[in-house]
Amino acid sequence: MAKGDHIYVFRAGYTHHGIDCGDGTVIHYSGDLSSKRGASVRRISMREFAGTRKVHTKYHCSSNDSETTVRRAQSRLGESRYNLLKNNCEHFATWCKNGKAESTQVKRIADTVIKVSYLTAVRYLGKTAFIGPAGPALIDGGFAGYTVYKAWKYLRNS
Repeated sequence: MAKGDHIYVFRAGYTHHGIDCGDGTVIHYSGDLSSKRGASVRRISMREFAGTRKVHTKYHCSSNDSETTVRRAQSRLGESRYNLLKNNCEHFATWCKNGKAESTQVKRIADTVIKVSYLTAVRYLGKTAFIGPAGPALIDGGFAGYTVYKAWKYLRNS
């Protein structure tokens, strides 16, 4: 690991992300998954961030240099606008690294939830379903399909 790396640790059922400051500290969105009220961007020790867990580095196809990445993280210290779907620790670390607030965890979970919801709606409405790379669609039309499609679009764009 090095200064400006996007790092993460595995926790129970998810990964927690932050930015390595290169001096034994990490900037991340604080709080546990079960208690995000009052979560804010904070700088803590690597030991506190990782606990007993192994720290991994997330690599990006394109990214800022280490100084820019750490400067971006520092610019948000004290921020308390945590949102699981649109502004979580992975969104934060990814934005610091490459300027795009994205979360692969949210996208993966959203895809699964939307597909299951969609297929359930289709099953009970008796419509023909298709789920392709562009998302869910009801070949036959229908309000439930449109509603699920809009939800899918919202979550995919988070």
